[in-house]
Amino acid sequence: MPSQWLSNPDLRHRLLNELVESTEPMWYLRVRLPAPRPAHSQPRNEALLRGYQELGKVAASEGRQVILATSGLTGWLATSLGAAGFGAGTTPATRTFAEPTVIPQQPESPWPRRPRYFEPALLHTVDFATHELLLRSKDYTPCGCTFCAELGAANPKPPPDQWNGELAGLHHLLQLGRLLARLHTTDPQSTARHQVEQARAFHASLPPFPTHHDNQPLHLKAWAQLLQ
Repeated sequence: MPSQWLSNPDLRHRLLNELVESTEPMWYLRVRLPAPRPAHSQPRNEALLRGYQELGKVAASEGRQVILATSGLTGWLATSLGAAGFGAGTTPATRTFAEPTVIPQQPESPWPRRPRYFEPALLHTVDFATHELLLRSKDYTPCGCTFCAELGAANPKPPPDQWNGELAGLHHLLQLGRLLARLHTTDPQSTARHQVEQARAFHASLPPFPTHHDNQPLHLKAWAQLLQ
């Protein structure tokens, strides 16, 4: 469904009424988000985030299980707010359902491929060059999962065009699973808030360095405010 069903107050009211009046115990929703700007960023629109919050609150109070398909990290946020779960995979298309991002380019000079890696410390994906810079930070702890060991993520040696996207995707999926497991507490919203605040603190501790704008975790401030 279009994201306006969450961001538009009138449409949201209709959706929540349907949820309350329905006898279906489980709802499987696939929300089509606006094209992310910058690319690879998470939603930070206040009205849309409030929609996720109200959906989770009503679902929990009415005993409805809402599963947010193809939602990745945004689904994790929604789960902390009352949703029952979310869907994700190893590729960007299986972690986010959104309008396509149109990037103007000349056919004879296409944009270079920029492999990406999910940084749990930032709750964000960054490109290969930024990952290498983070490895030099004294407060950074490399991921020790099996996929990263095979990928060599703690000491990346291969050039970007040889980066193994499948292993990076498996690492991303594993980290989402770990984040979800941490929500199994008596207060998942507080747990998510702590996770987001940790990411904000780590980001603030980093020295300024040249990086592409889509490597910045722009969503963290809006998410922290939502989780208050």
